[in-house]
Amino acid sequence: MKRLGMVSKFVVVLLLLVMMTPPPVQAVCTVNFFTVITDLVIVRPLSIACTVAGSVLFVVGIPFSVPGGNTEEVLEILVITPGRYAFSRPVGCLRQDGGS
Repeated sequence: MKRLGMVSKFVVVLLLLVMMTPPPVQAVCTVNFFTVITDLVIVRPLSIACTVAGSVLFVVGIPFSVPGGNTEEVLEILVITPGRYAFSRPVGCLRQDGGS
């Protein structure tokens, strides 16, 4: 049971790192059946989970970011970026700016 908790923490951290990695640059958004299904079934739920996990990490990290003066940067990285990726992209476009 204890091992399951460690595995789930590892998965959350891994997902956060993956979601913070910028996608490769392409000029045009190519939407097809598979990109829409992948987006709705896998990418959006993971993006929402990363937004929630980032919010929790942001709250935990506030005591450390306030004295350092970088609270806005931490908020942008942990909460706003995954939130935008989850909620402001067209369905099927896997890039935040509309390309895939």
